[in-house]
Amino acid sequence: SLTAMAGGQEHDELFMMLAHRCGGIAPLLDAFFSFLYKKTDFYHIMQEGENMGFMPGVAEKLVLAHFKKYEDMASKARAKAA
Repeated sequence: SLTAMAGGQEHDELFMMLAHRCGGIAPLLDAFFSFLYKKTDFYHIMQEGENMGFMPGVAEKLVLAHFKKYEDMASKARAKAA
């Protein structure tokens, strides 16, 4: 539903199942990054004239930006609960 998608919950059930199957968060992250390595161009360093992969450092910045987004949300939620 649109409401579920707006809350970012459209994949929660799938990720919960995967976290359970993987045996925790660290193995889930390992499986996810392994998938990116094996099945996508995520780790491909884009060369001049290519339209796949990322310029050097961009993929790492992308991961860190998403981590920081949710780290900030968690921090704000803790502050609000206090």
